[in-house]
Amino acid sequence: MGLRYKQMDQKVTLEGFADADYAASKDTRSSTTSYVFTTNGDCICWKSQLQSVVSLSTTEAEFMATTEAFKEAIWLQGMLQELKMMKGKANIYSDSQSSIHLCKNSVYHEKSKHIDIRLFWIREKIEEDVISLDKIGTEDNPADIRTKVLPVNKFKHCLNLLNLEIEARTKLYTTVAHENPTAISPSSPSQDDICKSMVESQGYSCEQHQVITEDGYILGLQRIPVGRSGKKADKPPVLLQHGIFSDGVTWVLNSPEESLAFVLAENGYDVWLGNTRGTVSSRGHQSLTPNDPDYWNWSWDQLAAYDLPAFFQYVHDHTGQNIHYVGHSLGTLMAFAAFSQDYKVSNMLRSAALLSPIAYLNQIPSILTKAAADLFLGEQLYWLGLHEFIPKGQEISKLVENICNKPGINCSDLLTAFTGSNCCINTSTINVFLEHEPQPTATRNLIHLAQMIRKGTIAMYDYGNVVENMKKYGKPSPPSYNMSSIPNDIPLLLSYGGKDQLSDVNDVNVLLEKLKDHDQDKLVVQLVEDYAHLDFVMGVNANKVVYDPLMDFFGLH
Repeated sequence: MGLRYKQMDQKVTLEGFADADYAASKDTRSSTTSYVFTTNGDCICWKSQLQSVVSLSTTEAEFMATTEAFKEAIWLQGMLQELKMMKGKANIYSDSQSSIHLCKNSVYHEKSKHIDIRLFWIREKIEEDVISLDKIGTEDNPADIRTKVLPVNKFKHCLNLLNLEIEARTKLYTTVAHENPTAISPSSPSQDDICKSMVESQGYSCEQHQVITEDGYILGLQRIPVGRSGKKADKPPVLLQHGIFSDGVTWVLNSPEESLAFVLAENGYDVWLGNTRGTVSSRGHQSLTPNDPDYWNWSWDQLAAYDLPAFFQYVHDHTGQNIHYVGHSLGTLMAFAAFSQDYKVSNMLRSAALLSPIAYLNQIPSILTKAAADLFLGEQLYWLGLHEFIPKGQEISKLVENICNKPGINCSDLLTAFTGSNCCINTSTINVFLEHEPQPTATRNLIHLAQMIRKGTIAMYDYGNVVENMKKYGKPSPPSYNMSSIPNDIPLLLSYGGKDQLSDVNDVNVLLEKLKDHDQDKLVVQLVEDYAHLDFVMGVNANKVVYDPLMDFFGLH
C-alpha cells in the first residue's frame, strides 16, 4: 500500500478531518485522537494517539481531537502560504455535531468549564476566520480509520477517501489478516460503542459519559439529550437501567417508534442509559482489570450499593434535576434494594417505573433457571475458577448443554426456556439482540440470584459459612432487604406479565403484599396478561401497552 499524488498546476486546498474514539484505552480509559490532512484530496499527514487527559464525555473527547487538528492546520497553512501554494483557508471537518457547537457557541459550553481553558482558543480562530469548521457524516470521515478497528468495507471506503492505492491495499488485507486475524475485521459490539452503533445510526445525538463508583469501578453512561428534531429536552432526566446479561442496548433495540429510549427522547425527556459493571461499556476500574479475579468479586448487592447511587448522583449533578427511573428485571432488583436500604438515591428520585419486577424468586416457573439454581451451577463455576460468567463461553455452553439434556427440560428455544414465551417480538429484533447480548456478569452475581430462588428470600449475599458472614455482616446469616422499608411516598409503577418465567405473577403478589402499606395514590400496578419477560423492552407494541401509561405516570410526578 502506498500514497498516491496527482500533479497539480493550481494552488492547493487544505482539508483536515478529525475524530475521536471515546475511552479507547482499556488501561487508562483515555480517548484516542485522530486527524488526517489532504491537499487537493491527497493525504499529506496524519496522527493517531491517546489523549493526555481522560475525557468525561464523547463531546469532550471529540472537542480535544478537533483542537489538535486546528493546531496542525495552523502550522500546515502557514507553511503553504509562505510557499505561496495555498488557496483560501484550511477547512476542518468533524462528525461530532456537539463538539462543533461547543467550538462555535459560547452559551453551549457553559457546563463545560472543566475542560482546560487553553482549549478554548479554537473558538477565537473560528471567529477570526483563520480556519473553518464544518460537519461531515461519520461514514465519510476518513479520520475514523485511525481510531478503531473497522469493518472491511468501511476500511476500504476510508482508504479511497484518502486516495490510497487499491491494488496494494488488497495485498495488505490478505497479509495482515493472515498474521493477525483481528487487525482488519468487521467491528463487533465489543469494539464499538452504543452511541455510534445503536443511537447515532438512528439519527439521534448521543453522548458517552463515565462514572466512577465508590469502590473504583468505571462505568459507561450514554445520554440522548434531544430528539431527532434537535429540540432540547424540556422534561426531567430519565435513567434507564437494564437487566441481567444485557446493557444499555436493551433500550434501543427496536425502531425509534418502538424503543423506550427513543420514545422518551421524542417526548422531551433527557434520557440516560446506565451500564452495570462488567458489561462492555463498563469494564474499567481504578486499580483492577477484568482479568483479575477480584474484579468480579461482586453481586447485585454492589450494583445496588455502588453502581445505582453513582448513576443517580452523576445524572443529578449534571442536570440539576431529580430523576425518573425505569428498571427492567435486575434493574428493578437494584432499585428495590437501594430504596429499602436508603442508599441515598430516594432524595434524588421523582418516580420509579419497574418493568418485570424482581424481588422474590422462589416460585419462578422457568425450568432452565430453576435447574441451574438447584444444581448449584454458579457455585460449580466459581470453584472451577471462573469468576466472570460469559454466557457465550465454551465452559458455560457445556454446562448449559448438560442441563438441557436432563429429563423435562426443552432447550430448543433457549430464550423462551429462560424468559417465557414472549408474544410480541420480531425475529429481526432478536437478531440484533443476539449481536450485542448476552453480556457477561459476575459468577457471584448468579450465585446470589440462585440463593434467592432456593431460599425464597431477598437478602444480602450468603458466603455459605458462619465465619465469613460474621466477618462481613456481624451476624451468622446475611441481613434481609425489607421491602416494607421502602419509603411509602415514593411514586412506584409496577408492570408485570402473565407469561413471564422470571418475574412470576405469584412472586410479584408476594412483593405487593409487602408493599400493602404503600401510599395508594403513589402505587400503580399493571398486569399485561400475554407479556413475558422480554416483551417489556423488545415488544413491538410495548410503546402503546407499556410506554404510554409509563409516560402518563411520569407526567403525574
